[in-house]
Amino acid sequence: MTPPPARPEVARRLRVAVYDPFTPGLGGLYRYVQGVLDGLTPDRFDVTLFCHPNRPFRLHPGVIVVPVHPYSGVPAGAAGAAGPPGASPPPVAGRGARFPRRLVPGSALRVAGFVRSAWSVARLFRGRGFDVVHTYETDADPAVLAARFAGVPRVVYTFQVDSTYLPPEVRDNPGRRLTEMATDRCLSLGIAASEATRRDRLRRTHVGPARLVAIPNGIDSDVYVRTLSHAAARAATGLPDDGRLLLGTVGRLHEHKGQEYLLRAVALLPAGLPPHVAVIVGSGELDAALKALAAALGVADRVVFLGQRSDILPLLQSFDLFALPSVCEALPYALLEAMSVGLPCVATAVGGVSELIEDGRTGSVVPPRNPPALATAMAGLLRSAELRATTGAAARDRVVAHFHEPALIARTVAALTAGL
Repeated sequence: MTPPPARPEVARRLRVAVYDPFTPGLGGLYRYVQGVLDGLTPDRFDVTLFCHPNRPFRLHPGVIVVPVHPYSGVPAGAAGAAGPPGASPPPVAGRGARFPRRLVPGSALRVAGFVRSAWSVARLFRGRGFDVVHTYETDADPAVLAARFAGVPRVVYTFQVDSTYLPPEVRDNPGRRLTEMATDRCLSLGIAASEATRRDRLRRTHVGPARLVAIPNGIDSDVYVRTLSHAAARAATGLPDDGRLLLGTVGRLHEHKGQEYLLRAVALLPAGLPPHVAVIVGSGELDAALKALAAALGVADRVVFLGQRSDILPLLQSFDLFALPSVCEALPYALLEAMSVGLPCVATAVGGVSELIEDGRTGSVVPPRNPPALATAMAGLLRSAELRATTGAAARDRVVAHFHEPALIARTVAALTAGL
């Protein structure tokens, strides 16, 4: 008797855990995680998202969402959440007696807290049959060890920041260095947002270079494209259309973003430039201090603070040039957006910024914390409409050719599932 024809083999959908309990709102990390979630399509993947209770993500149908407390593996609403990875564990006990915690070295307490957090997170991963766990950000380090505790075959970590974000006393803490080295040795693969971030991590943890790859952040250049004239964009955003050039920046008002140095640079701009105004978009803890600094520098009449805005694309189309005065970055989305819209940009040489901007062709790169250099570069662009036009066009061409987000997300998804 002729045997029945064999059924075609159907590829099994891979089970992916995305662990990000630290993103309650919009920002660079949100942008990256959302892109990965978009790339994990339901025809190929079963996705479980472990996330902050106030998650902002748009999700494919069928994604399982597990809200969790930041810094722990305890589901939101449950008792017993662990503290941050660096937090001290309960007092060490022995033979029924409490051991004075003050006698335990701080680095040992950090390592103990790290292991405790990892054990807590591992409870989320056990028994779910995950093929891969993908996690992000420095405070999620315990999730890497947790995935190994739970027997997950592949563990991938994306580094969206580097050590320059941390104050020296944290960055150089022996316990932190030890947990970073342990984390990287548990990884199947680390993905860095820039080559500079990759080099920083290799220097800190001394793992084999093949274990860390650089896949840059990207932007959808089909979305971030100029569709409005300056006049139409300014009418849509409420910005002045009175002939003044707009020098814009977008970012959280935080010392990392360096708006202080932008204000000081505006105060140093030479006389004789075309009329101009600096537009600062964003909110944060430095709002009052920056406004006071603008008044003290005598530039309050040349600076507009817009606060937090959601209409970033038309705002960018309102600007004539873009400044990024940050003191630390990995590969900033704000700069990608501005370049994709065709804005000439002046940015500081931090993180992967020099991987984005080819100095003198697609923008200008200046040292961080250097208002005179920032002022000189901005003045050159303010003087010349032709230079602004050619630099902005070259900036967009570079983003389209090398930083188009759909292609980079496809590379990321392929890296997540390599060998599975």
